[in-house]
Amino acid sequence: MMKLTSNDKILIVRLTALGDCLHTIPLACAIKKAYPDVFIGWAVSEKCKDIILNNPIIDKVHIIPKNDCKAYANKMSEIREEKYTIAIDSQELLKSALVSWRSGAKNRLAHDKSREFSYLFANKRLEAVSIFDTSRHVIERNMDFAKYLGIKNYDIEFSLPDVSDADKKYVEELIATLDKSKKTIAIAPSTTWITKFWTKENWAKVIEELNGHANIILTGGNGDIAYTQDIL
Repeated sequence: MMKLTSNDKILIVRLTALGDCLHTIPLACAIKKAYPDVFIGWAVSEKCKDIILNNPIIDKVHIIPKNDCKAYANKMSEIREEKYTIAIDSQELLKSALVSWRSGAKNRLAHDKSREFSYLFANKRLEAVSIFDTSRHVIERNMDFAKYLGIKNYDIEFSLPDVSDADKKYVEELIATLDKSKKTIAIAPSTTWITKFWTKENWAKVIEELNGHANIILTGGNGDIAYTQDIL
């Protein structure tokens, strides 16, 4: 166990993926609520940065480049210059462990026996808990770090970046077109992992069943447009 002070600077290392970054935000919220003056930095990948950039509880964001050794080395120098006292590897893979280790933080936290031998790069090891333990949500696993830092009383809270005025206007205009007498269902059919894709035919069947009973909105990024059009 450790005891935080207002002079501590914490680096959260959660590079990917978007949903996992979202599940790590309650950890940052709990730390900030218990210790408002503690500086919190976050190391994140380029593709997941939007959920962390301009997030009001994160004081500094370090976007870790991929496939560019010089840019990666420069980013590690940037992180070391912040002089973090604590680094939390919530991803617990080799790539995240290396960022935590190279941060220069005196205290580097990870669960013992974590994947890809990432725990070897941590000098403060929490009780070994399998990431495949289905009895615990991943948020609970992340909150183990809060407990280790002496934060015993916390709520599961989320903080997200402010939405731009243009995005707010787009959503308001979209909502105005919906049938207010029906519920609205948002479907996000796409993913970055090939093994996680459901078939387009199955998505089409779901939409056919819902059609007429609810407003249906399909969501995704620019790279998902072709896949979504195929479903439609």
